[in-house]
Amino acid sequence: MLLLFVIAAVLALFELDDFKRAQQELRKKLDLIADSQSQILGESLWNLDRERTELIIASAITDPDVVGVGVYDENESLFVGAGEVPMLHNKQDLIATREIIFRVDDITEKLGSLVVSMSDEQVMAHTRRQLLVAVLLGAAIAFVASLSAMFAFRYTVIRPLHRLLRAIEKNDGGALREPVEWHSHDEMGQVIDAFNRLQQQQHAYENELEARVTERTIELSAARDAAIERERLLKESRDETREQLLQLQSFRRRLEEEAANAQQMSKELSFAQEQLNDAVENISEGFALWDADDRLIMGNSRYKNLFPDLSDKLVPGVWIGDFYRAAYERGILDSSNDDLETAIQSRVERHKTSVTAYDQELGDGRWVQVSKRKTKSGHTVGIMSDISDRVESEATIRHLATMDTLTGLPNRSQFREQLQNAIVQADRTGRKVGVMLLDLDHFKTVNDTLGHAIGDELLVKVAERLRGCLRNTDTVARLGGDEFAVIITNTENIEGIHAAGRKIVEALSTPFSLGGKTVHSGTSIGVTV
Repeated sequence: MLLLFVIAAVLALFELDDFKRAQQELRKKLDLIADSQSQILGESLWNLDRERTELIIASAITDPDVVGVGVYDENESLFVGAGEVPMLHNKQDLIATREIIFRVDDITEKLGSLVVSMSDEQVMAHTRRQLLVAVLLGAAIAFVASLSAMFAFRYTVIRPLHRLLRAIEKNDGGALREPVEWHSHDEMGQVIDAFNRLQQQQHAYENELEARVTERTIELSAARDAAIERERLLKESRDETREQLLQLQSFRRRLEEEAANAQQMSKELSFAQEQLNDAVENISEGFALWDADDRLIMGNSRYKNLFPDLSDKLVPGVWIGDFYRAAYERGILDSSNDDLETAIQSRVERHKTSVTAYDQELGDGRWVQVSKRKTKSGHTVGIMSDISDRVESEATIRHLATMDTLTGLPNRSQFREQLQNAIVQADRTGRKVGVMLLDLDHFKTVNDTLGHAIGDELLVKVAERLRGCLRNTDTVARLGGDEFAVIITNTENIEGIHAAGRKIVEALSTPFSLGGKTVHSGTSIGVTV
């Protein structure tokens, strides 16, 4: 936010400097009008011709910046006035006073004074518009900050997920041994903590189960020896047989107790699995897991929300090929470049690769980023993100980088690229390429006398006429200021290029109607082949 205020302050200083320069130009214009009017008013004031005097000063008052004109006689009395007549001897910045001199028989006489006043309202309006541009620029900076937040999201979500996948792959045979090192208190931190707890619980359960199996193996071996001994003793004593039966009953009870304990541990493991599922469900990205046969095991709500029209294909057990078939048939994916079966097979093969990442445009215009990775156990983990806003922003930036914002024509950079392509095509086909460079005539005069707004409108009109003079295969670009360039392609001779040039000269020689005024312009063209 502080940076935004600093940039706005710097832009405001630049606008203040532009305002001062505009006032200086306005003062020069005032002096020019006052000098020219005072030189032609001498004869009419000498003859006391009030009507002619009014006609002369009426030509000055038509200027949009002039607010008042006054002609005073030698007694400093108002002879003729127009508009808001300024007072004589007024010392304001935008008021000019000139003596009216007339020569008769080599005698110079002062007949009176001319006073002209101007308004800087248009300059102030231009300054206000420029300040508005500064505000919009600050908004653009805020937009860049939001992009930075998006990249931060990739660091806090995608990176820990990749680390989690690598941890799973490092374990042999799917046995979880190594904990994932990640320290944070957000949702991803909770997912990784749950994963590490699951590892610890599984490892403890395996150790305990192994110890009990060893113990049971020893006990079963002892029982077998006891059975053999009982068979030997059965012949010796029925009492001893009874005692052995009691021992077997006691052993059975112990086995039932152990079975109950094993069931309790299974419940605890299921609870840990539910916690992991809960954490995955709260991930803000789409998350899906497929088994070694490419059948869906699980997918969180965000993953399902990315494909609302495929809800019947986002249930556990659905084969990935059936998912893609439904996506093509329902218009979610485009198979126009291949037949349906080829497109499905290509998608399935890419799904089977160990690592894949790509951006995909959906049928409704949205873009998703897909990242998939195979685990050593043959499972596939997929992460899907909606990147529609990012794709739209990148397209806007590319457009602004290659197009002139005022006229909508290609800019200098895009012109160079189009020229290189045209030369390559001409070398291949043997046809000619013509390049024209255009400068508008009197453009600076239009800007100085009618203002920059009319000058900008003139540039837009010129761009429209240039487009109308050319074929769809030709290119017209604005290089900057009043400079334009034209590329004539796919022509057999120079005469075709010259004919296009004559058509452009004729089109730009026709007067323009701008802001209620008729503006005469023209162009100077340089041609090369």
